[in-house]
Amino acid sequence: MLISVLAWPGLALAPFLPLSDKGKWLYSVSAIAFGQITWNVGLLIGGVEAVAKRQEILAWFKRLRRKPKIQLPDPPK
Repeated sequence: MLISVLAWPGLALAPFLPLSDKGKWLYSVSAIAFGQITWNVGLLIGGVEAVAKRQEILAWFKRLRRKPKIQLPDPPK
């Protein structure tokens, strides 16, 4: 997501670049699209990591709740 954050200052530079008006518009749209795409990919990756962590935590609680089976010795005959 750092890449998407770095795309926005590039967008701020658009008015100062030696480009035609059409070039500045294209540069601006490209910077916005790049920033948005990388942001969304970062959110997807973060969501996958969160689900994996949740599964790990749930498995830990299941292990914690599981009671060990105590085997009693056979009674003497």
